[in-house]
Formats: sequence, structure tokens, C-alpha cells
Amino acid sequence: MIPAEVPQLIAKIALADPRLRRDSTPERVAQVDLWVQALADVPADYAYRAVGAHYRVSQWPITPADIATRWAQDAKDRLGRHTDPIPAADPDDDSRWRAELAATRRAVATGQVEPAPHALAAGRPIAAAELTAGIGRTIPTRNQAEPYLPEAIRTALAQAGVRGGPPERSVPCPVPTCLARPNARCTSPSGRRLADSHPSRVDRYLVQTAA
Repeated sequence: MIPAEVPQLIAKIALADPRLRRDSTPERVAQVDLWVQALADVPADYAYRAVGAHYRVSQWPITPADIATRWAQDAKDRLGRHTDPIPAADPDDDSRWRAELAATRRAVATGQVEPAPHALAAGRPIAAAELTAGIGRTIPTRNQAEPYLPEAIRTALAQAGVRGGPPERSVPCPVPTCLARPNARCTSPSGRRLADSHPSRVDRYLVQTAA
């Protein structure tokens, strides 16, 4: 509110609630000064609505803090439901871009425009069975993945007569504690078969296929 609007607001409130009237000029001046400072950020039309809302539920005289607090909470709630749209200004023009963004937020906070919530993309509902269908399935074998392998790899596998498993199993493992033969899985020092091949075996395969 601008200072000139505050005395009018107080006068209209005092018509319904005489407790806000001040008899002496110094008291009236002090009262107006206090309200001007407290309501500096509150739009005039909102202040009038806040007065009506206050007296609908309270028998106590309204204070400028009642109006300012209500305004701050409402503005916070509105901005909390708002998602900033991308400004139309050139993003390289930082001052204009920020000014447009700030103007949009002020308009939302003051109720001039409605908050713009982020719209969720429409999509079909997904059944639980579809979401869990892949749980517990094994990793595809090489035969299933072969159409997606590079031509050179497929040729090398065919020449080596490899059937299933990762391509590096076509060569023996050079790790001293393993020494797995071609087409056999790598093992740990304790003899446990490993799901993955040793990195050295993969390197040997890559060197041989690249030669």
C-alpha cells in the first residue's frame, strides 16, 4: 500500500470497529505511520479482503501485523504452488530475463495471475505385473545378443566355434590361479566358477581379435 491509502483503510475499519479510532492528532499520526510501515508490501485490495476475513472469525481489533502476516503466508502458499515458466526474454540478456521472471513471481504472489503448477506428462497406467516382469530373469545369452554384436566379433566367434557365453571365453585365461581353457568359465583361486571373466582374459581376446 502507498501511504495515501492507509488512512482511508483505517477510517473504513473504524466505521465498523470504533476501537481503532484515535482522538488526538499525534495518536492518529503515529497510528498511520505504524500501519504504513507494516503494510508497505501489501496490495490495497488484499488489505481490505484481509480485514473482512479477520472480522469473520475474530472479535479482537485487527492490527497491521494481522494483515501483513496473512499476506506473507498467502503469498508463500501461492508461490509454493507455482512453477516458473521460461521467460520470453533472451536468456543472454540477463537483466531482462531476471526482470521478467521477477515480474511473473510478483503477479503470482499478489494474485494477479494464478500459480502455474508443473503439468505431469500424460501416460498409460502400468500394471504391477509389467513392472516386475523382468525381476529374476537371467542375463541374455550370447546367442540372444549376437544380432547386436559387431560383425568382426560375430565372425571371430563363428570361426572359433564358440557357443554361448561371452566372446572372451574363446581364448584361454592367462591368470596363473585360473588358466581356464577355451569355452570354460574363469575360476577363483579356491576353484569357484566366476560369473565374469578375468580382465586379463578379456584383454587377451581383444588383442587376438584385433590382430
